[in-house]
Amino acid sequence: MSLRAHIAILLLSIGTLVFILRLVRRHRLRAKYSVLWVSLGVVLAIVASAPSLLETFSDAIGVKTPALTFLLMAITFLLVLSLHFSWELSRLEDRSRGLAEEIALLRQRVDATELHDLADEQAEAELTLPFESVPFVAGDDDQRVRDEWRAQPREHAREPQQQGAAEPGQRA
Repeated sequence: MSLRAHIAILLLSIGTLVFILRLVRRHRLRAKYSVLWVSLGVVLAIVASAPSLLETFSDAIGVKTPALTFLLMAITFLLVLSLHFSWELSRLEDRSRGLAEEIALLRQRVDATELHDLADEQAEAELTLPFESVPFVAGDDDQRVRDEWRAQPREHAREPQQQGAAEPGQRA
């Protein structure tokens, strides 16, 4: 590779490192992912600053030109990155499925509790009819209708006390 290409790669790797560190500091990139990208930036910086290393490595693995070695390293990195993200995606998919099942169970429990509470409220409403359930009659007869409603015997009136039993608050 030419000197220009090495300088371009060096500047690119330094820019990548600065960008990654800024993302981590601003909490836009998690630290566990930053290790991967920082290592890429360091490798690029080493390759750009010492071109003879890439040539030596190319000769060692039997590749004729350093550019092909660099391309081979890039493709390998992308494959490893793809494998890592596939693994992470599978893990998150399992986690979201478990959370969805847990949410469904919690919703079922909340619905059952709400139905139980609603049934309790309806049973209580049947025992004690609120004054608002009296039909509204406009005009001067309002008070008369309210008095009549209050005077009506209730079906849910208390059972008469047994003989000899004292009223609450009274002595026997």
